[in-house]
Amino acid sequence: MRGTMADLVAKVRLMIGDTDNKFDDDDIERVLDRYCIIDYAELLPHISLDVNGEEQYLQFSALYGNWEADALFYCGGEYLTPALGDWVGGWWKFSEAIVPPIYIQGKRYDVYASAAELLEMWAAQEKLSFDFSSDGQSFSRSQKVRAMLDLAQVYKDKSFPSIADLSRSDAD
Repeated sequence: MRGTMADLVAKVRLMIGDTDNKFDDDDIERVLDRYCIIDYAELLPHISLDVNGEEQYLQFSALYGNWEADALFYCGGEYLTPALGDWVGGWWKFSEAIVPPIYIQGKRYDVYASAAELLEMWAAQEKLSFDFSSDGQSFSRSQKVRAMLDLAQVYKDKSFPSIADLSRSDAD
């Protein structure tokens, strides 16, 4: 697994409830890579005050989170390195004040689509489990599959919309 993906992999693992590491980090990373979006965006500045009460810009955020931790930041033709940041949350703080605009260029991921796909894969494996009764006790595993598929649908509803190119052969 790329080290720059650790926070994203951990987030998706938490979203699907994979506490027993059903999927290894590489499996989750491969699914995330299928939902990668190369992006270039202007960051939103957040005003703070310096010791003299003057406005300054140290913290910036993106409209979307879930960035891989190798994105580049630049302002006025210079590359910048944040002092602090939350790549999953989509905000960064710089050690020196910056005059906007500042831009980010990198990869961000649709964690909802990734989690939905992993849940469907897990549910497919759980389909092989079965309900049984023994010594007057009943053991039901089938509801686990239904719960996974229901959660996968919730995540699909939250994922980015898909774009398709449609054309008609009977029209000019």
